[in-house]
Amino acid sequence: MRRLRYAVPAVLLVLASCSSDPAGDSGSEPPEAAPTQPTPTGAESTPAPAPPDWQPVEGPVDRAVTRNARGTELTGATHRETFLTETHSLVVEQDPQESEPARAVLTDLDSGEETVLDGSSEVPTTTGGTWALGDTSLVHATIAPDGSYCLATVQLATTAATRGWCAPERHGFTGARITDAGTTLQTFDDARPSCRTVGTVEGAEVAPFPDAPACTAWDGLLLESGPVWSVVREERNIEQVDLFARGADGVVELGPGTSGTLVGCAGAAYFVRDPQNATDPARLVRWDGTSAEVVYESPAGPAFLETPRCGGDVLTVTAYAEGGDEQVSARVG
Repeated sequence: MRRLRYAVPAVLLVLASCSSDPAGDSGSEPPEAAPTQPTPTGAESTPAPAPPDWQPVEGPVDRAVTRNARGTELTGATHRETFLTETHSLVVEQDPQESEPARAVLTDLDSGEETVLDGSSEVPTTTGGTWALGDTSLVHATIAPDGSYCLATVQLATTAATRGWCAPERHGFTGARITDAGTTLQTFDDARPSCRTVGTVEGAEVAPFPDAPACTAWDGLLLESGPVWSVVREERNIEQVDLFARGADGVVELGPGTSGTLVGCAGAAYFVRDPQNATDPARLVRWDGTSAEVVYESPAGPAFLETPRCGGDVLTVTAYAEGGDEQVSARVG
């Protein structure tokens, strides 16, 4: 269920994710294509790509599947995160008691070679913390010898790991995302409410998105056309956000969305828009750098969507709705 998807409010994340050192059922018919939405203000009026050809995923809907175009399929579960590209898979097992570092298995899908990342690795994993997998690298949280909370990067070609940016004292980070355009994070402090920043990882630094407001941002990722980010409307309800992007003519407002659901896949950004009234479906919105459109709508009745899952250029969506639950996937690249 999506309630497990949301991040804990940042003020609570600080307890587990801050630097401690002062130094530093499936089988239903695919839904009809959702109508294209008007081009947002500031975006170019260019024809939008065709809507994805959604096809049912076999098996129980609550079996959260991630798949890619070559037929690889991963299933998530409680305390288990899965990530997939066309060339690699990553399965992260978190300790249910949160007393031991995470154990992750990185698999080269061409050779079958597996690499284990855990607390004994040269750059160790840690309890909890953010993970992300890209085409050439992965990132995860780590603890430096001085106790600082840092971001580790593992190069997929060599499995060599390095420790990069470290959070300042009493700060933390979450929400790592990797796209072809770069790696991004949400950083936060221990204020009440927490001051959050979305930015780009640049070596040992995190550069804030220039157009994102101070302290109220939540999600962020980079496309070749520019950054995409969300802003929390009210701190009392962090699930409701508004999405924005940098387009060719400036900042574009993409409309309302749901925090924690922003995903990059095959060069575009996707996010969930929960029902805006009692009769609305839940929707999936795509921003391709020039226009935004609804590319999926849930079955009828009260509904919500899980965060979409990207595997290379295949996107999978799980919908829970009064009109019927379904899990569908489509090639989007």
